[in-house]
Amino acid sequence: MSSTHANLDDGEPIDRPPRVRRRPERSADSKQRLRELVELATVYRGLSIRQTAAKLNRDVHNVVPGSGIPKLDLVQRLAELLEWSVQEVSDDLLGGPERELSDGPPPPAGASWAQLDRAAFDAQNAGRWSDLVRLGKQAMRAATSGEERVRSQMRVAAGWEAQGRYTRALSTVKGALAEPDRSKTVSLVLRLNLAHFHLLLGNVEESIGVARTVIDTIRSGRAGGPPPPGALGFALSVRANALRVRAGGSTESREEDASEAIELFDEAIPLLAAASDDARLPALEVARVVAEGGRLEMRTLLGQESPVRAVEVILGRLDDVVDPGALDPQWLLEAYGWWCIFGANIVLRHVSDEDRAERLLGVLTNKADEIASLIGNWALRERVWTLELRRRELLADRREDGTIPGSEPWVLDIDDVRSLAGTMARFPVFRETGWQVLRKARLVKGGERS
Repeated sequence: MSSTHANLDDGEPIDRPPRVRRRPERSADSKQRLRELVELATVYRGLSIRQTAAKLNRDVHNVVPGSGIPKLDLVQRLAELLEWSVQEVSDDLLGGPERELSDGPPPPAGASWAQLDRAAFDAQNAGRWSDLVRLGKQAMRAATSGEERVRSQMRVAAGWEAQGRYTRALSTVKGALAEPDRSKTVSLVLRLNLAHFHLLLGNVEESIGVARTVIDTIRSGRAGGPPPPGALGFALSVRANALRVRAGGSTESREEDASEAIELFDEAIPLLAAASDDARLPALEVARVVAEGGRLEMRTLLGQESPVRAVEVILGRLDDVVDPGALDPQWLLEAYGWWCIFGANIVLRHVSDEDRAERLLGVLTNKADEIASLIGNWALRERVWTLELRRRELLADRREDGTIPGSEPWVLDIDDVRSLAGTMARFPVFRETGWQVLRKARLVKGGERS
């Protein structure tokens, strides 16, 4: 390491390496954060400040801008020096998970954790999701134990999930798992949520592994007491659905994955039904109905069920949601939306007649989109967009001239684009698909095609 360095503030030489200062907890000083990262990169690489400045393509006197807000090229070059990702550098500059959980107004003066948690619970029951996130964060700041902090973070994660912000929900759960003071039961619930959020985000391998850990913990009696109602059934269904997704996307282990998924669905369905009846938890009933549809898709994949028969069963179920707004109970709409997705998967894989496939896919994706819009379910929206792109590509490939029989050009209006952009924001793995949609479609602006 060079013995001649410069101070980041004035560029004067000093005879010691730059000191990497310990960051004050939850500091919002972006300039200080950037300065610390540059100092860390300098020490890590064994450079002088002048050498670091050259690597960053900056003047030694102006490595850290006065605003504290770096340009993108500086973030990219700094990430290369640190051997971090650009996202990791950005997260650190913004304060990381701690900043995410501590932003917003502080708790009201004199409010206890119990009072704030109760208010968050009421917001959750009323479907006031933004209030739930805010109150959960305030409760976390008022918490006096690790258990209270974890429970508050679970409230925040529930609020993010309900808004389709699955990446934030996942990050919140990971933060809760880092808390040292929590019960085994709470740990189990956190890991179950972790597996669930990984599945929603398309992180299939992670979901499969974490769900297996939860299942093994419950079965071995290491849950620290009776698990929450339906926990085993839900864990089984999460792992089964993750295997279902993997079976549909690869040929390497398709039969093994589909077979195991069916076994897990078979075990999960009666457990979810019993727990739903006993605990009266709508989410468990939704999970049960979804599991039945997922099992049907996998049975069709393995040739245990006729594709024609499977599609007939699915279309028969959809007779109940000709008018989705009239369905009672409304919370079952999500399950019907997923049945549409399972049906579309079956059609894409097994129906070779082009005209019939086109008609069936139109019915199924339109109904799924209608349900997703009605209940605000972003995971369903992501599947609808992906399936619509696959439908158009597959049917075009079946015609030598690249056309799709009986179809109109793909036209998106402003609401479509907003839905697409919102989906891209929530699902990192979907972003390239979203760009493909935008490049293939024609946009409507003020009634004119563009």
